[in-house]
Amino acid sequence: MKYNILTVSNQDYFPFLELFIKSLYQNADTDNLISVYIFDTGLSEESKDFLSNFNKNIIIETGHKTQHKKLHDSDWCLNTYSKMDYLYQVIENTKTPSFMIDVDSVFQRSFESIINPFADIVACYRPNNNISSHIGSFFGGIDYSKTIIFIQIWKQYLTTITDFKHKESPALSKVVNTFQGFKIQHIYEKDVSCVEDNDDAFIYHLKSDGFAQTIPERINLDYSKKIIKCIK
Repeated sequence: MKYNILTVSNQDYFPFLELFIKSLYQNADTDNLISVYIFDTGLSEESKDFLSNFNKNIIIETGHKTQHKKLHDSDWCLNTYSKMDYLYQVIENTKTPSFMIDVDSVFQRSFESIINPFADIVACYRPNNNISSHIGSFFGGIDYSKTIIFIQIWKQYLTTITDFKHKESPALSKVVNTFQGFKIQHIYEKDVSCVEDNDDAFIYHLKSDGFAQTIPERINLDYSKKIIKCIK
């Protein structure tokens, strides 16, 4: 299956983006990867020069210049909640399966082998979570027309989430669990958005939590040090 990947980054998140790109090209089989769409929300010219060294990267100017000051502020929300619009744009323009992966992700190996090419949607499932059954850090749109519909519903559901500061994943979970008509492949968080030491993981997620709030703290999480130190 040929596919695209997309992510979103500003300059403050470039340490994550550098790990994302290096680990993708170094550790994952990219033969079937068509393009990596990087939606620029404030990258420096130097960072864009670095990204241009990888032949499948395509930098998309968004017109936004955001900064990372604190979680859930207006810039954070713009980066996070715009991802659906950017996925819509890629799917609409390419009519090709595309995977939206958070920039604070690190590839340990290719995830292609676990993707069902006959699914409409691929969603990241995290069992026993009281806030959301699925997380938006890894999301795949396989079927063009179904993905377009799914994104539209997902965006509508964002406006109905009032109990949490982070609305993306609760809204995603609501669509997955209540709306009929999609063939959804549920892939475990431990496989494609892993937050613990796991030699079998395809992708690690350096997400913020109670003891890792800053970017340096997240990059130095114990479960990710092993894979990061091997990235050239």
